[in-house]
Amino acid sequence: MKKVTGCAVALALAIFASGCGGGGGGGGGDSSDDVCGGATLGCLTGVVQDATGAAINGAQVTYEAAAALQAQTISKAATALTTTNAQGWFSATGLPQGDNVICFEATGYVKKCSLVTITAKENTPLPPVKLPTRATAITITNVETGGKSAVDTITGAEVLFTPANAVCDSAGTAVTGDIDCYLTPQDVTGASMTDLVPESFVAVSAAGTRGTMVSSAIMELTCEQNGAEVNLCSGKTATVRIPVYGNDTACKDTTTNPATLDSWRYDESAGLWREYETADFTVNCGGTAPGTAGANQYYQGDIDHMTWINGDRLVEDACLTGVVYASADVATNAKVTVTCWGSGWRKTP
Repeated sequence: MKKVTGCAVALALAIFASGCGGGGGGGGGDSSDDVCGGATLGCLTGVVQDATGAAINGAQVTYEAAAALQAQTISKAATALTTTNAQGWFSATGLPQGDNVICFEATGYVKKCSLVTITAKENTPLPPVKLPTRATAITITNVETGGKSAVDTITGAEVLFTPANAVCDSAGTAVTGDIDCYLTPQDVTGASMTDLVPESFVAVSAAGTRGTMVSSAIMELTCEQNGAEVNLCSGKTATVRIPVYGNDTACKDTTTNPATLDSWRYDESAGLWREYETADFTVNCGGTAPGTAGANQYYQGDIDHMTWINGDRLVEDACLTGVVYASADVATNAKVTVTCWGSGWRKTP
C-alpha cells in the first residue's frame, strides 16, 4: 500500500512566457493588471505528458471554479482554456483568483483534474501532468434492460448495471442501446502511481471529516454513447470491481488491506475525493492477481456515480504546534507555524 499526499513540487516553467506577459511567464511581482488579463485574474502554465513522459499534442485544458459542496453532475460547467502544442506545453490567462479545478483530457487518455490555487496577476506553474492511457472500450448492448456488465478478464475490472434504465445522458434521460465503457485501473504499488491518478488525495468523508486518503485500489471508469459521456441516473447504482495489485493484495496482507474499505469518488467539481454513501467495498481474494486471464483479486462495492473510484481509508488531519523559547525556560512572542498534513497541506501562522 502506498501512502500518498498532495501534488509534487511545482516546476518553474519560465521558458513558456507567451500568454502571460513577458519575463518569467507573467508573474514574478509584475504589478501590471494586464499581465494575466485583469486585476483579479491569474495565469497558468504547464506541460501534459503520457505515462512515459512523452508530450501529448492537442490535450484540452479546462477549468471550473471550485465549490466545496457542489454536487457531482454529468455535465460540468467547465470553461475551455487552451490546448497543448506539439511539445505538450500550454499557457493560459484570465483565470479567476482562488481555487480552480483544472482538467486535462486527450483522445486515448484518461481525464485528470487537479485543484489549483490561482493568485491574481501572477503565473502559477504546474508540475508535469501525466495522463494514463485509457483502457480499450468494452461494449455493453441494450444497457436499458439491466443486468448488463463490462468485464476485463485480464485485470479483473468490472462494472455491472443491475437495475433497468440505470444509465442516463447529460440531460438525465435514460439511454437505450449500446454503450462503450472504459475501465482503467492503476497499480497502487507502482512508483509512478501518484503521477497517474488525480494528484490531490484530499478527501471528505460522509460525516464531513477532512483528511488524506491512503490508497489500496483505484480505477477510472467512464462510459460513453457515440462519444458522449453518460453516467448513472439519479437514484441508480452500479456494482464495480477494482483490481488489487502486487504484494499489497489483500490476500497477502490483511493488515494494510482489510476485508472492507471505505468507497470514494473523485469530485471534479470540487477537486477532492468524497465518500460514496452507497456501501463499503469488500475484498475478494480469489487466486489470480491482475495481469493474467481470469484475474479475481479485487475490491467490490456499489457506486452512484462513475468517475475515478477509490477503495481507501481516511487519515484525518494531523498538526504540529509549538512554542519558541529564547532559553530553556524563557518563552518568546515569536509566531509559530502550525503545519497540518491533509486537506491540501495548509499552513497557518
